[in-house]
Amino acid sequence: MKSKGEINIVTQGAPEVSAGVVGYKKRRDIAIFEIDLRSKYCEVIAHYGNFEGEPGVMIDTSERSLHLHPTETGATVIEFPGFKGWSVFASGIGRYILGVCLTKDNRY
Repeated sequence: MKSKGEINIVTQGAPEVSAGVVGYKKRRDIAIFEIDLRSKYCEVIAHYGNFEGEPGVMIDTSERSLHLHPTETGATVIEFPGFKGWSVFASGIGRYILGVCLTKDNRY
C-alpha cells in the first residue's frame, strides 16, 4: 500500500496518481478531495464506503487514456485513510483530476 498524502494506493493498476491530493476541504459531515493524476482521460468504475472500512474509488483506463503505468494493467484502487465510516457520495474524473466527495452519516 503506497501513501500519497491523504490517500493510500491499495492496488496500482495502469492509471497512475501523480502528486496525490492537490485540493482538500473537510467539514463535520463532508470532505472533498481533488487528486492529481498522471494518466489522462481515465474513468471511475466503482466507489465504495461502509461503516467497517475506509472509503475508496477504483479508476481504470478508457479508450482515450494516456500516460499509463508502463508495466501494470487493470484498475487502480485509492482509499482515504482516516475516514472510516464515511461513504463516497460522488466521484468523477476530468482530464487529469479525480474529484471525490465523501459524506458521513451521523445517525449511527
